[in-house]
Amino acid sequence: MTETLEKSAAAGITTNGAELVGMLADLARTASTDKTTPMLGVVRLHTVGDYLHGWSTDRFRAAHAQVRIDGEFPRAVFIETAAAKTLESMLRRAGRTQLTVEHGTMTVTDFAATQTVQLVDDYTYPSLPNACKDDLPASTAPGAINGAHFADFAAIAKRRGGRGRPEYIELRQENENRPTHVRIGKDYRAWVMPVRDQVNDDAWLPQAW
Repeated sequence: MTETLEKSAAAGITTNGAELVGMLADLARTASTDKTTPMLGVVRLHTVGDYLHGWSTDRFRAAHAQVRIDGEFPRAVFIETAAAKTLESMLRRAGRTQLTVEHGTMTVTDFAATQTVQLVDDYTYPSLPNACKDDLPASTAPGAINGAHFADFAAIAKRRGGRGRPEYIELRQENENRPTHVRIGKDYRAWVMPVRDQVNDDAWLPQAW
């Protein structure tokens, strides 16, 4: 459960470090590792209201997660997944954590240790918050999903559920030409691009079915 947070006097945000690092780890799974698209190998962070929102994409998937915060960022910022993994080792057991954005850096402190990460320019990053809508499709159509992608979502569901309480993975698709919507708990969403070679209805099922 997110602890009660005190408002930071400095510019930036205060949040629960363990929840933050969990969000970054989940988003790193869907960030690109393709060297020809280095700008997609990042996590986008911005604040709206009481939440820090994170986004990532690898062209075939887009993911969004959020954690409760106090304060706000002056603008959207981008950090490389390598920097997110550096913060993971620092904040795994952290409690109250402060993030401050200034010029081209973001400083993270858990009031025992401090880490500064370089921010990445945003000039070629897609407008994911505008393209990926949170509303789930009203109906579900037959579809398919890459097994490797589903393995990532299964790992995220296991982590978010905690010991003995895995979160369920909800999948919905409006039609075969639209993305598959993935929902895990109340703070994680993903969108998976349609698979071109889909299974033809129930042709693969035994006749007894």
